[in-house]
Amino acid sequence: KRASLSERQFSAGIFEDILYELPTKAATSQQRSRRSRATYQFPNSDKLNAEARAVVVYRCMRRAGFDSFGELLKVYFSGEHTFSQYKEITQALSEFMKSKKANESEHPVAIVDYFFRHPNSLDRALSLTVPSYALPPSVRLDGTYAQERPRHSSTKNALLDWSLGRILELVDLESERLLQSSFGFTRSPTDMLNWTNLTSWSITASQEIIATEAPAIFALLSTIAVNENTRSRVKLARHIPTPSAPTPEPIPPSSPAQELSPTREDELPAPPNRSPFLETTPPSLSGVPADSRRDPWLGVTVAILALLYFRYKYAIVFATVIGIFLFTCNANRDIISILGRMGLTVAYDTILATLH
Repeated sequence: KRASLSERQFSAGIFEDILYELPTKAATSQQRSRRSRATYQFPNSDKLNAEARAVVVYRCMRRAGFDSFGELLKVYFSGEHTFSQYKEITQALSEFMKSKKANESEHPVAIVDYFFRHPNSLDRALSLTVPSYALPPSVRLDGTYAQERPRHSSTKNALLDWSLGRILELVDLESERLLQSSFGFTRSPTDMLNWTNLTSWSITASQEIIATEAPAIFALLSTIAVNENTRSRVKLARHIPTPSAPTPEPIPPSSPAQELSPTREDELPAPPNRSPFLETTPPSLSGVPADSRRDPWLGVTVAILALLYFRYKYAIVFATVIGIFLFTCNANRDIISILGRMGLTVAYDTILATLH
């Protein structure tokens, strides 16, 4: 009896303004408006839509002592509770987190996207949490400067700030991965560099490795470098090769690329006739539309290789290749020094030692 009384108290008012008995022709107007649960079987009722069922679930949540959606979701997903005695809960959570449902709109990623795009998630002034090494130069070394944790005025901004932190973690991991010796970007002092290594080095092959092994880094910098016009040209230039067409073997570097308007093409220097570092590669291998004049992906690749040199002093292969190229062109030592500070070449003395 006590259990029955508690259940009645729990369910009192849960179905208010939701369930109505189907009126008959002979029913009076008072009978037609009378609320009833006589023919209702939750949740399998053809009388209720998803919104009405969700209202019932919300009221049950509040009756169970949860003051908000966040309090309930924390119990389910924080990991503080195992639900070891409730197999149906553990199974449901497992299926949800592994996105086993066929409907992608019910997957965890879709739910987070709903949070991001919800009308109540207002887009206001954005403030991001950045690591101290990424602060502006005016305050980067200021010991009195304390970055305040942003007070997010919307869930959208909070999600952007959270996402930035996770992306930076991924960029860190990918940067370390690129420093593996198997990728050929690093060279220890004991490794001998010969002309075979130099002449076989390829900027296109380097780009292929970076884009494959560090897609987040490559995508971030490519988004900066590739403008809307070039993106459209890439989309138009994409083609599906026929099954009978043989796949061409990769050949060393490319450098055609991004187009300017015809009125501005004269501003670009004429491409060199011959260079060991700038050779012709077909668009199918270079990934650059055939009628382009500049190659933004070349710039992205060079930037990443230079940044890796700053990260690790033995990520030196690219800088060594460029240094020797500058030396063979009889470049002034001051030019080599300036480019060295930018991470584009090794020092002049290092070039001489390598050649020796």
